Amino acid sequence: MNNNFIYLKHFEIRHTHYQYWFSKSDELFYSAKLLWDDMEKTGLLFIRDIYLMLIGMSFETLIKAYYICLNKEYEVTHNLNKLFKNIGVYLKDEEEEILNILTNTIIWEGKYPSPKKKNKEYFMNQWKNKQIFTYETVKDENFGKIQKYRDRLSFNNLKRLRDKIIEQMKCLYENC
Repeated sequence: MNNNFIYLKHFEIRHTHYQYWFSKSDELFYSAKLLWDDMEKTGLLFIRDIYLMLIGMSFETLIKAYYICLNKEYEVTHNLNKLFKNIGVYLKDEEEEILNILTNTIIWEGKYPSPKKKNKEYFMNQWKNKQIFTYETVKDENFGKIQKYRDRLSFNNLKRLRDKIIEQMKCLYENC
């Protein structure tokens, strides 16, 4: 049998069957959980960007699975908010901000130390948004103002967001 034929058939099946995309989304998501569990256990936060990149990639693959299920073309982009809005999934402002952080982490922060293009505003917005969603300043009676960790980017919070998105998609597209 012709190897080229086998390759083309496998490519077509994996490219056009949404089940492969859902499965890949789960693989990425639960791989991120392993990193989260390790960060929780060891306190090593330097792998946080990789964790967020895997979460973001799992969201991207999840939404593209729905496009494939509906036989719709999707824009070649990593912009999660754009992908979700174009298919009819709407989120709260805070959830959109989380998706912005994940989008930027997919594009560069999970893979590279800086964006491809020198853009101070872009870089500073990502840094500021991650600080807002990761830490909050609270008053401590012993130490005054301190930075306290928020769980907005925790695995459990992102799992709740993912589950909400999946439920919303199920309601919109029961025919998948």
